[in-house]
Amino acid sequence: MRRLKNLLLTFFAVFLCPALLAGQNNQQGNQQSLLPEIDPQDIEIRSEFKARFPGLRRQPILGFETTMQVYQIDPNRKPFMETREEIVANLPISDLTRPSAPEYQFPPFAPSIQAYGEAGVGSYLSPEARFWGNYDISSRSSVGATLDYHSSDGHLDTRVSSFRFLNLDAEFATDLNAQSKLTVGAGLQSDFNRLFDPGLDPVFGVDLPLGSEKRYDGYNVQASFRQFRNTVEGWSADARFRSYEVTMDAGDLSGEMMESTYGGSIQKQWPGNNIQETFAARVKLRGGRYETDNLIEETWYTVSGGARYQRLFNYSTQLTAAFDLYAVSNLFEDKIHPAPSIEVKHWLSDNLVLSGQAKAQPQLVAHEKLHHLNRFLNTENQLRHTYQIDAEARVSFEYYRGSRVEAGLSYMNAENYLYFNRELAPVTIPILPGSQEPLAYYGINYSDATRLKAFASISHQLVPEKFWIDGKIYLQQPELDNGAEIPFEEEWGINSGISFKAFQKLTVKGWADYVGSRPTLTDAGRLDGFLLLGGEIRVEITEKIGAYAKFINLLDEEYQIWQGYPERPLQAYGGVTFKL
Repeated sequence: MRRLKNLLLTFFAVFLCPALLAGQNNQQGNQQSLLPEIDPQDIEIRSEFKARFPGLRRQPILGFETTMQVYQIDPNRKPFMETREEIVANLPISDLTRPSAPEYQFPPFAPSIQAYGEAGVGSYLSPEARFWGNYDISSRSSVGATLDYHSSDGHLDTRVSSFRFLNLDAEFATDLNAQSKLTVGAGLQSDFNRLFDPGLDPVFGVDLPLGSEKRYDGYNVQASFRQFRNTVEGWSADARFRSYEVTMDAGDLSGEMMESTYGGSIQKQWPGNNIQETFAARVKLRGGRYETDNLIEETWYTVSGGARYQRLFNYSTQLTAAFDLYAVSNLFEDKIHPAPSIEVKHWLSDNLVLSGQAKAQPQLVAHEKLHHLNRFLNTENQLRHTYQIDAEARVSFEYYRGSRVEAGLSYMNAENYLYFNRELAPVTIPILPGSQEPLAYYGINYSDATRLKAFASISHQLVPEKFWIDGKIYLQQPELDNGAEIPFEEEWGINSGISFKAFQKLTVKGWADYVGSRPTLTDAGRLDGFLLLGGEIRVEITEKIGAYAKFINLLDEEYQIWQGYPERPLQAYGGVTFKL
């Protein structure tokens, strides 16, 4: 037993005591040592042993340069096994599409209504009325109608100057199926205006009654048909007929003219192989016949056929090119005219647009339009075609949302250009045997002519959607082939307007138009320029009923559009409006 105790004491002294002493010494040494504590993260591995220390974020390895570029790679990446086709298929769509098109700005439009009308009365007992309506008979068919009426008891003290203008049109439209649409329409016209005193010398023996007048009566019918599979591919056709009669009840200057015109066209359109590329082929016919009470009876026609090409290049350049061949016939000539045209529109940016166009085309202005332009035109006129070449360049810059400035230059060169003239009217009044005097009222003439025109305009919103102004100024040089100015065409003018929407139901508008002086004859005489100021106030009393007041010729200008007839002075109008 004593022997066993001696062995245990020996074992304790040899093995355990040195270990306890060493641990005590180490603890005391750590507390008193000035050496930094060694972080396990900074342990350097000096062998090829690939140690793994869970929880360690970095593991410096000897032999690597600190400036060496290291690429971060996703540790969960998959092996690169895709083909070229699979690579393209997996690319984002934005990397494959073409550049985005310029932003399209939708024009403002009125709320959807079925009918709108206004009626009022003004100075010199001048009633006026305007109406527009559209009614859906079914989900496929609708009818519509428009009315424009304006008359006056007259404003001249020494001469009867009353007038009336009445136009009524109606239309029916129906969708035959999802791709086809048929539209038919008809209209009536009934106008008259009193004639002014032409100032003839009484020795001529011309009797001109005090109440002399011109009357205009007519009607028209038309129809159109469209069949389109989409907005690009399809065909369309239209046909129309108009009858028009002018009666001049003016004593010895009386006359009568009857005219009928007709027309029609067929067009086929289809897409090309490129985006926004279209082709079109078309055939057009327009003709007419007119006769007078002086046994003048003539016919004319214009027939054309051609093609049109349109394409948008890279969403920044719009090209439209066409070529037609015209066959024209009138009392004076039968000709074939080429009619090419080209129009280019290029967006340098979303706000800056350059455009240009050039075209050549024959045209004939019918009697109805001529009497509408000049209500003092006589009834004895013969028509012929005008072959006109036009070119224009324009730049447009939108410097702010809804605000834009434009400037451009245009040139016109015309063969057989139509203009109005009193001195050279083709019909004359016999006075004495072997002598004649020019007709008292207006006639038409034709001559070669040119016109160079420069223009600039601005449209600016002072307060978006509430207060905006616009204006345009133009300078032009209209000349006949003999160097004389074209009668009744001004050399410069200004058109401007302002609109202020004080609140949702009140709108105030104003306008100012200036027309420069104009020559009256090919050899002498001018009409003074004039400035017309006007204003209008519109208010919505309820959701459907409103009222308006307007003022025309606020400066009470004394001016003449056609030599010999003083136009109306200051006029004030008031009336009501309604919508359904």
